[in-house]
Amino acid sequence: MKNCWKYFCQVTVAGAIAVVAVGAFAQDADLSQRRDLAVKVVQANMQAVDSGKLVASTAEAMKAGLVNNLKRTNPNLPAEYYAKVADVAAREAAPLLESAMAELFPPMMAILADNYAQKFTLQELADLVKIYEMPVVRRATSIAIESMPKLMEPMMQSFAQRAQTMVPRITQALTREGLLPPPKP
Repeated sequence: MKNCWKYFCQVTVAGAIAVVAVGAFAQDADLSQRRDLAVKVVQANMQAVDSGKLVASTAEAMKAGLVNNLKRTNPNLPAEYYAKVADVAAREAAPLLESAMAELFPPMMAILADNYAQKFTLQELADLVKIYEMPVVRRATSIAIESMPKLMEPMMQSFAQRAQTMVPRITQALTREGLLPPPKP
């Protein structure tokens, strides 16, 4: 009887381990499949992105921001000066933007694929691949991404203006709460 009990316990423990192991393997296999499909989703989505157009639209947004800042800080300069400065800045920035995109996009897309794999089911990922392969969705994605720098420009200008009042306010709060030494008289 003692051996039967020991055998029963061994079989029960072994069975429990097997169930957990099979469940973990199934989850890992499912996650692996989701990751593979998530990479396809990201690739399908990124096929709509024309990096040349993205760089050009980003450079244009930079030019506009630079001209606005120059006009605000130096309002009496001739218009030709603003245009020339903006052209030089855009020309110099374009290769830097291209290299930044080449360097930063692959890890960003890997993070996006991992997030998709964690948050979507296999069926949802398969549906997303079909959606992103649709010509109208590719076109809409391309337009949205090309528009992003212009869409962000007003927000960035607003943040820059607000930062001028935000920094002193944060500094005062940090000083008040004893996290910074008081300013010297």
